[in-house]
Amino acid sequence: MKRTLKRLLFKIIFTGINSETPAKLKTYLVQTNTNGLLFFSLDVLLAIVFSITFRDPYISRLLFLSGFLFLISSIGLNKLKLYNLSRISTVTIGSVLVTLCAFYLGRESLVQASLLLGAIFPFVYFSSREHWQILVCLAVPVVCFCTLIFFNYNLGPHIELESQSILILLESIFMFVPFFGIVTNIFIAVRERELALEELSRSKEHIQVLFQVMTHDLSTPLNIASLTSEMVLAKKNIEPKDIYKISKALKNCGSMLNKIKGIAILSGGKSNYRLEDVPLEPFIRSIIEDLNDRLLEKDLKILLKNDTLLDFPCVKTDKVILNYQILQNIFVNAIKFSPPSKEIIVSLRQHDTSHYEVEVKDFGVGIPEDKIPKLFSWSEKTTTKGTMNESGTGYGMPLVYRFLKELNGDIQITSKTPSEQSPSSGTQVRIILPMAKTKILSKNRAS
Repeated sequence: MKRTLKRLLFKIIFTGINSETPAKLKTYLVQTNTNGLLFFSLDVLLAIVFSITFRDPYISRLLFLSGFLFLISSIGLNKLKLYNLSRISTVTIGSVLVTLCAFYLGRESLVQASLLLGAIFPFVYFSSREHWQILVCLAVPVVCFCTLIFFNYNLGPHIELESQSILILLESIFMFVPFFGIVTNIFIAVRERELALEELSRSKEHIQVLFQVMTHDLSTPLNIASLTSEMVLAKKNIEPKDIYKISKALKNCGSMLNKIKGIAILSGGKSNYRLEDVPLEPFIRSIIEDLNDRLLEKDLKILLKNDTLLDFPCVKTDKVILNYQILQNIFVNAIKFSPPSKEIIVSLRQHDTSHYEVEVKDFGVGIPEDKIPKLFSWSEKTTTKGTMNESGTGYGMPLVYRFLKELNGDIQITSKTPSEQSPSSGTQVRIILPMAKTKILSKNRAS
């Protein structure tokens, strides 16, 4: 029940927000949706209080009506993508409601405090560049207050307050309801600003890493290819070992360019992703075929086992990211740290009711236990040479980790290094990916 309620609240607050919504607009939509839900709840609660305390249907109906209007003007208009109208109408409804209550309750209602607090909302709802929207929202409480003064709080029936305690209750309502709304909105605004600063810091970190890869790591294989080409030209004949050096250098360049592309995508945010149903088994087989040259160099074999009940277990993910930034990084690492003539076992299995698991198990040198948590950090230099002196950038695993988090996945690593007590070693990497709705059941397995 608690989980269902939390999911419902989350859905309401994030109404009108999707992957295409600009980041700056998301903050304002969250605020207006939160306000709509908050003031709807408060108005309904106050309507019940007024109905029981004063036994007066007029103001109770007014509060019920305003509550539903708050809900429609915020969540309803955001759903229709009428963002400016949503934010302006929310401020307007609040000011008009306060004004009507002031006509009904008189000067003792402390309406000025509510209108003054309401004037702060535009600066929480809008950016400083949205001038006309701010001016409209500022003008509404001013016009409402001038209307009260002009009619001398004397428009419509008045309610007679029975005691001083009721007056204190009313003053508290008109003071603390908008005050609570302002505090909530400022908290959301400050939190969003903190998140924006964290995102900016991550982007700067990505740019620094990108610059380092381009200026240092990428220059090494390019220099090797260039020097080898010059030697070939000087000798005027091509030997197989020279072609191999150039080919290897260019492959390293391609691998590093994929890393650079990955860093650039991470800096761009989720809007760059294209989610689709990806059948895991044929997809992984195609990646293994692409890595065939690397496998032949070390006489390695990759065995693929499907331990699910489906011929084609499908995941919901970005196909390009899964290929070049996640699985290829994992497979290349397994190849890099495996001794020649060994096997690498890739197993597909169901992780839970909503996720599949891809386990890549090698029998290589393993990873020291204290080094595993550092593998996902940009700042920690964790790169080491492979079993045939293969080099790397050290940015593969941080990319894998961050892309999986962005795509609602996860990664788990266990490893064992050789010791005197146990000479066996190896690493198991588990990639956890969200299931797709597409399910193709095997007839053989079903029977």
